Amino acid sequence: MFERRIQVEQGARLTLVEVVSDVTLAAWEGDQVLVRLRNGTGEGLAIEQTEVGPAVSALEGCEVQVPAWMPVAVREVAGNLRATGLAVLNAEQVRGNLTISEVDEVILAEVYGNLKADEIQSLRLVGTVYSNATLKGVRNCDLQNVRGNLRAKALDQCRMSRIGGNLQAKECRGALSADRVGGNALLEGVIGALTLNQVAGNLVAKSLVGGARVSRIGGNLVLNSELGSGCTYHFRSDGNATLRLPAGSNAYVTLRAEGKLVTSSALTIEEQDGGQ
Repeated sequence: MFERRIQVEQGARLTLVEVVSDVTLAAWEGDQVLVRLRNGTGEGLAIEQTEVGPAVSALEGCEVQVPAWMPVAVREVAGNLRATGLAVLNAEQVRGNLTISEVDEVILAEVYGNLKADEIQSLRLVGTVYSNATLKGVRNCDLQNVRGNLRAKALDQCRMSRIGGNLQAKECRGALSADRVGGNALLEGVIGALTLNQVAGNLVAKSLVGGARVSRIGGNLVLNSELGSGCTYHFRSDGNATLRLPAGSNAYVTLRAEGKLVTSSALTIEEQDGGQ
C-alpha cells in the first residue's frame, strides 16, 4: 500500500478533483492529510497545492484521512464514496453509492447510485439522487430530487421537492413537506406539520399529531391516526378514504373522496363529497 502525507494549514480545504475508483474519507486526530492508495506505487496520484488547500486526483481507489476541522470538496468520484466524521462535505458528482455518517454539513449535487445518510446535522441535495435514498437521524434536510424511493427515520425536519418512487417516513420530530411523491406514501409518527402537494399513489398514515394538508392523493387514503388536539387536517383523495380515529378526537378534518368514505368514529359532517 502506498502512503502520502500532506502538510496543511488551519483553514485549508481538501479538494478531490477526480478519483476513478472507490474512496473512503474519514476524520482523524492528526494535523495532516493522509492519502493511502490500496494498490499501486503512487504513480497514479497527483497532488497540487492551491490557494485554498491541496487538490488530489487518483487513478485508483484510495483512503483519505483529514483533520476533523477540515472541509472536503469532491468534484468527481467514479466509484463509491464513504465519508465519516467530517465537518463539511461538498460533493458535486458521485457515480456509485454514497454513504455518509456523523458529518456536520453535507451539500450534494449528483449521486448516481444510492444515498445513505446517518446522523447528519444538515443535508442539502441541490441536484439529483438517481437511485434510492435512506436517511436516519438527519436534523435539517432539504432534498431537490430523488428519482427512486426515499426511506427516512428520526428526522428533525425535512423539505422535499420531488420523490420519484415511494416515500416512507417514520418518527419525524419536526415538519415534513414535499411537492410531489411519484409512488405511495407511508407515514408514521410525524410530530410537526405534514404538507404534501401531490401523492400519485396511496397514502397510509398513522400518528400525525401536528396537522396535515395533502392537496391531492391519486389513490386511496388510509388514516389510522391519533390526531393533534386543535389541529387541522385536509385531504383530497381520488380513490377511497378510510379513517380510523380514536374516540374523542378533537380536530378539524376536511376530506374529499371520489370513492367510498369509511370511518370508525362518529363524525360531525359539515360537507361530504363522494360515496359512503
